Amino acid sequence: LCAGAMLATAGVLIQRLTGNPMASPELLGISSSAALAVLLSVFFIRSSLSLFPAALAGSLLSIAALFWFARRSEFNASKLVLTGLCLTSLTSALSMMLMLSGDPRALMLLNWSTGSTSGVTPGMAQSAVVTLAILFPLTLLLQRWLTLLTLGQSTARSLGMALQRSHLLILLLAAALTAAGTLLVGPLSFVGLIAPQLAWSLGARHLRRQLIMAALTGALLMVLADWLGRNIAWPWPVSAGLLSAFIGAPWFLWRMRRH
Repeated sequence: LCAGAMLATAGVLIQRLTGNPMASPELLGISSSAALAVLLSVFFIRSSLSLFPAALAGSLLSIAALFWFARRSEFNASKLVLTGLCLTSLTSALSMMLMLSGDPRALMLLNWSTGSTSGVTPGMAQSAVVTLAILFPLTLLLQRWLTLLTLGQSTARSLGMALQRSHLLILLLAAALTAAGTLLVGPLSFVGLIAPQLAWSLGARHLRRQLIMAALTGALLMVLADWLGRNIAWPWPVSAGLLSAFIGAPWFLWRMRRH
């Protein structure tokens, strides 16, 4: 539930920032970068305490790359998304190479990499609640910036908005939300893409309402995907991440067909 809420909230931030309703943490390389960092942490650090810092570091590195390339194009939304797709391809390929190395540690993370919640402990769930309680209110403080960005870059700048600082802070918060969500349910999740658009379709056009509605929608989607995955082919579970991807990919294609 918390993972779905955090990924959905990150999706709202990224879609508002880029002005592109098809953008999400999964498509900008943030989720896959966090997953790659977790794999590297398991290989070289071998401590469970390092997993969240590693996921956060991976997300921040992808954010830094996005910020670096987008800065030269004055944060052009199309170039930001294209850069994210390149990062997604690169980090996913590196993660696959590690998974195919034959190392037993990589095989232990196979379920997690497909979006399974079977390895989540009560302590991890409690930490997720605390993380969500801290990060979600911070997103509400960005309301003015995100509202101005929907008017266009030039308009926001003319109204006194510092584009570099605002973009950096929004991306940092999106990175923290994505890292925490990815650590729980793995990198395969389209919740960050679907939930913000569902909230918009339900009439949540104001930013504050969209954030709240998207968080609730994303939480319910992940719980539903997890429940279906555990029961649809019992006793062989289907991971929540794979099931959400099966739902999200057709949704993405349908949205591309319509717009």
